[in-house]
Amino acid sequence: LELPEGMTARYSTLYANAEQGDEGLPVEYTEIIIKDIFTYKDFSQMYDFLKLHCKYLSEGKVDNLIKLQATYFKIPVDSITELWLFKAIIIDSLTEVQKYCVYQLIGLSQDSKLEDEPEYMQMRQWGTALEMILLMVRNFRALPMYKIFIIQQMEDTDEKKKLFYRPSLQGQAKLSILGFFDFVGYYSMAVKEDGILRRLFLLPTGPFKAKHRFESFQGNHIDNPRMTEIVKYKLGVEPIASKKQVPNRSLAKKQ
Repeated sequence: LELPEGMTARYSTLYANAEQGDEGLPVEYTEIIIKDIFTYKDFSQMYDFLKLHCKYLSEGKVDNLIKLQATYFKIPVDSITELWLFKAIIIDSLTEVQKYCVYQLIGLSQDSKLEDEPEYMQMRQWGTALEMILLMVRNFRALPMYKIFIIQQMEDTDEKKKLFYRPSLQGQAKLSILGFFDFVGYYSMAVKEDGILRRLFLLPTGPFKAKHRFESFQGNHIDNPRMTEIVKYKLGVEPIASKKQVPNRSLAKKQ
C-alpha cells in the first residue's frame, strides 16, 4: 500500500466487545482494537464496516481505508497516523449478540426504563430471531479474514439425567449454529501448582461439542493454544512450539 508521508500501517484484530469484560484481560496486545457493542444495530454496523474495509484493502484504496477508519471509530482524519488493516475478528460473545437481537425484536434498548415490561416473544418472532442470527453468522463467515466466535455454555441434562454442556443460545440456534464453523473448540481453564493450564478440546471427549477438519492434527486437545498453532493446523503445516512467555503490551481501545 502506498501510504501518505508519515503514516504507518499495522495488521490488527478487531474485537467485538459485547460482553463488556475487556478490562479483565490478563494479557494486553496492541494488535487488538476493541469496539464496544451495545445493540444488534452496532453489530450490524460492524459487519458493514468490515465488508467495506476488506473491499478497499483488496483494491489498495488507501484514501478510502483512512476515511472509513475515521468514520467508524469516530476520530478525525487528520489525527490518523496509523492505518489499521484488519485480518481477523473476535466476537465476544455470540450469546450476547443474540440477546441484543431479541431485545430489538421486543422493543428493549439502552434507553428502556428498568420498570418497563417487555413484550413476550411470539413463535414467529423466535423464527425471525433465528434467521437474523444465522444470516449474520453467514455474512461474517463470508468475509475474507479469520473469524472467532465465542459462545457461552449452559448446563443441561439428557433423558438419563446425565450432565452435558451446550451452547448458551436461545431457541433453535443452539442446535444449528455449530454446523456453521470450520472447527468448534471447547475451552477450559484449570489452576495447577505450576500455573494456569488453558486447554482447547477439538474432539468431543467430554460432555461438550467439539469438531475439527485438520488433517495434520493428532490428538484431541491443544494446551495453552495460540492462533499460530490453529492456523498452521488448518493449513496442514506442523506448528512451531509456542513460547511460554508472552510480552505484555498496551491495549488499544477505541469506541
